[in-house]
Amino acid sequence: VIDTGVDYNHPDISANMWDDGNGKHGFDFSENTDDPLDSFGHGTHCAGTIAAVLNNSVGIAGVAPKAKIMAIKIFPKAIDSVCVQAIKFAADKGARILSNSWGPSARRPKNQAIEEAVEYAYSKGCIVVFAAGNNNDDTQFYAPANHSQVIAVAATDSNDKRAVFSNFGDPVTVSAPGVNILSLKAASQSYIQMSGTSMACPHVSGLAALVLHNNRQYSFEEVKGFLQQNVDTISPDKLLGSGRINALKTVKQSATSVNKK
Repeated sequence: VIDTGVDYNHPDISANMWDDGNGKHGFDFSENTDDPLDSFGHGTHCAGTIAAVLNNSVGIAGVAPKAKIMAIKIFPKAIDSVCVQAIKFAADKGARILSNSWGPSARRPKNQAIEEAVEYAYSKGCIVVFAAGNNNDDTQFYAPANHSQVIAVAATDSNDKRAVFSNFGDPVTVSAPGVNILSLKAASQSYIQMSGTSMACPHVSGLAALVLHNNRQYSFEEVKGFLQQNVDTISPDKLLGSGRINALKTVKQSATSVNKK
């Protein structure tokens, strides 16, 4: 989870934190320290959507409740060089899925440095997932969500309509719930609702983890294909990829493909 860090002390995520063997759960590239503790709350919320602990009698359960969360902190100083270091670090440390609920606040259709980092992660076998953006605009104008080696995620509401803020268009791979999503609240033992394509992105990252659980050798293209081909069809006002993700259908199809191999 490349974000604002993660509150690795939260009781509903602590058991699922990645550890480097020395008690460290990631890295803070914003401040160049080995402590990625969340200072804002955004990253903790995203991490909970992916991997909040299952059946612990508290709170919520993540989409992939046995996934391990590597906390990579890039905020508040999320300049391009910081983001590049973060992406490459995660790839080099063995992360298979890079969940990125961030992007440019205004149109920036090209970002060579970050795109090259995405391509590096792709070359290492990573599944790179990005939020499409919250500008009510075409995703083609927002790098790196518009990159071909990225799974770009738009946001839907509880009625399967496009969230009013969500970006849209041809670069979007799939959509996922992103309005009033309940997840972990940092610096507490509590929970909070948040909205954004930031909240949709970790739903897809978690589902990608479930797909890889069936076969860790699946490529980016295979995972992307499972996500796209097993959606539920919706009728939003703008193009939101192939549809809204359906976790059960996707996991079943990926398991069937393993059996066929």
